[in-house]
Amino acid sequence: MWRDQLREAGFKAIRGCQHSARDADGTEAPDVICPSLPGIHHEVKFVEDLNVRSAIEQANRDKKLHQIGVVPHKKKNVPWVVMLLLSDFDKILKRTDIKRRIFDIAVRCIGSDWVAVVQVDDWFRIIRESDLVTEE
Repeated sequence: MWRDQLREAGFKAIRGCQHSARDADGTEAPDVICPSLPGIHHEVKFVEDLNVRSAIEQANRDKKLHQIGVVPHKKKNVPWVVMLLLSDFDKILKRTDIKRRIFDIAVRCIGSDWVAVVQVDDWFRIIRESDLVTEE
């Protein structure tokens, strides 16, 4: 589960309201709540055949205004990846001091949008060095 990946990376995380899909205030609930990363909306997908466009659209539709929508994705027997709009990935990188480092990142064109696909270890390395992490 993505919650477990966050925990292994040192973040507190709990499952969101997948079934009701709403927070207590009536807004869309994320699949995972991570208090250390309030600027990230996690739209978790654990499927073999992911419709990337729909998943990215859902993450960005359900996020709060101040958040960046990301899609952590897992297939059976394949490591996790995190997908997000390339423009949002660029915003995150600009909030770090690691602009010159090379990461294992794939870039795909989905319709008219460019999407970054980041290996999970690189994702956590980037997030830890950004100002998106807050104290709990």
